[in-house]
Amino acid sequence: MIQIHGRVTHLQIYEEEGGHDWFLCLSRFCWYGICVAAPLSVWRFFYDLGGLVYAILGVLMLAVIIRLLGPIQVLAFDEVMCRLFPRLRAAFRLGLVRIWDLRLRLANNQEVACLLRGDLVGAAPVVGDRLRLQGRIRGGTLRVHSGTNETTGALVAPRPVRTGWVLAITAAVLGFFILYLYGVFDEPLYGLLAYLLDIEEQS
Repeated sequence: MIQIHGRVTHLQIYEEEGGHDWFLCLSRFCWYGICVAAPLSVWRFFYDLGGLVYAILGVLMLAVIIRLLGPIQVLAFDEVMCRLFPRLRAAFRLGLVRIWDLRLRLANNQEVACLLRGDLVGAAPVVGDRLRLQGRIRGGTLRVHSGTNETTGALVAPRPVRTGWVLAITAAVLGFFILYLYGVFDEPLYGLLAYLLDIEEQS
């Protein structure tokens, strides 16, 4: 990791293919598993609760919910998360990624090519701003990890991508359904339901 300090002499912004986000790809595979495990879990829950008729009604209710949401939103867990947490929307896009192509002139008049991928956390720099950037040199170009705009005081860094959390949440949901199908939660869950029913009858 090296640090450079200089003035922006050239700035170009363009977009290129972002490649694959493997956390997000794995989360989609988990979501396909959820699409299988969730109806089975709903069937088992309502069957244990009230028998065959309740189980059929429960699965029909789930089918109506899926119909209202649409199959694309159900299968694309990233879109569901984006709707729930709009601030994370930029983290889930596997298509075009914004590229900030900078030229920094150092104190010795040497110019250094700098690249920053993704959306910025702070305000965008402009030609003439003085930047202090940190990153690694690859192929003669500084790949920026973080930095500051000394002219405006703004942070210059790519917005963090949180798809690892998406995978963790999706895997946890899938694990919950699988454990439920194996009966791990039967005692506490049905005990709670029996307790609530007793309270309702007493009232």
